[in-house]
Amino acid sequence: TYALGLDTGAVENPEPTMAEVSEIFRIFFDAQAKDHAGTPSADRLADELVAAWRQSRASLDALFRQDAGTRNAIDAYSLAHTDIANVNALVAQFRQLSILELQRRINAGRAIAGKTFYYILGSAVLGFLVLTAVIIVLSHSVLEPIGRLIVAADNIGRKDLSYRVILRNKDDELGRLGEVLNTSTKKLQELYQELDRRSTHA
Repeated sequence: TYALGLDTGAVENPEPTMAEVSEIFRIFFDAQAKDHAGTPSADRLADELVAAWRQSRASLDALFRQDAGTRNAIDAYSLAHTDIANVNALVAQFRQLSILELQRRINAGRAIAGKTFYYILGSAVLGFLVLTAVIIVLSHSVLEPIGRLIVAADNIGRKDLSYRVILRNKDDELGRLGEVLNTSTKKLQELYQELDRRSTHA
C-alpha cells in the first residue's frame, strides 16, 4: 500500500521494523544453524538464505527511500516482493530440511530404543541363566550331601550299618558331618558284630 501511495503514513521510519525483522531472522537462522551444523545442504542453504535476506533488506530499504505512489516506488516494491518471496522459499526449504532431520533423529531414537530393549532383555535372560547356574551349583554342593546324609540316617534307623556316606568335599561342615556319621556307624557295626560273636560263643 505504501508503494501505491494508498498509505503514505505506513512507514515513516522503517528502521525499527527492519531491525525487529532482522532480529527474528537472526534467531530463526541461529536455531536452524545449530540443528543442521556441518550438514552440506544446510550450510549451502544457510549461505543462500543469508544472501537472500541481505538482498531483501536492501530492496526494502530502497523501497522506503522512494516517494509513495511513484513509479520508482512500484518498481522497488516489485523487486522487494520478489526478494522476499525468495527468502520465504528458502525458509520453507529450511523447514523441510528441519522436518527431515527431525524424522531422521526420531528414527535413530527408535533404533536406539529397540537396541536398548534387546540389551535389557538379553541382560535379563543372562541374569536368569546365571541365577539358574548358581542354584544348580548350590543344590549339588548343599542339597545333594544333605540327601545322602538323610539316606545314611534312614539306613541306621533300619539297623543297616553297612551304608557309608560318600561326599565329594570332606572339608566343609557337611563333609565333616558325613565323616563323623561314617565313623560312628563303623564303630556301631563293630560293636554289633562283637556282640553277635560273643552271643554265639556263650
